Amino acid sequence: MFDYSPQFKYEGSFEIEFKKSSKFSSPKAISEFLTPYIEKIIEKNEYRLIYAVNEKNKKNRDQYTMTIQGPKKLFKELKVKKLTNENWEDIIEKGHFFYKQ
Repeated sequence: MFDYSPQFKYEGSFEIEFKKSSKFSSPKAISEFLTPYIEKIIEKNEYRLIYAVNEKNKKNRDQYTMTIQGPKKLFKELKVKKLTNENWEDIIEKGHFFYKQ
């Protein structure tokens, strides 16, 4: 048997939108800002914070939408002044298994 098994690492994902400003001038600056808030709720290895070059980020050049993958607890408990957690989606993992007969 050979497989590409699912990781089951993150429960889901959500987004937070930041308006471009001197404080939030890049995804790196936003990551450095968000990390302490996140790590008050969960451990460093329990989430992933990314900036995806997707349609929303390409079309809306006056903002950065960051995606956070992790537990739903983070989505519910992360509170950053004047920002809203949006678009929670459960992550559906896929696995591929190959059997020799």
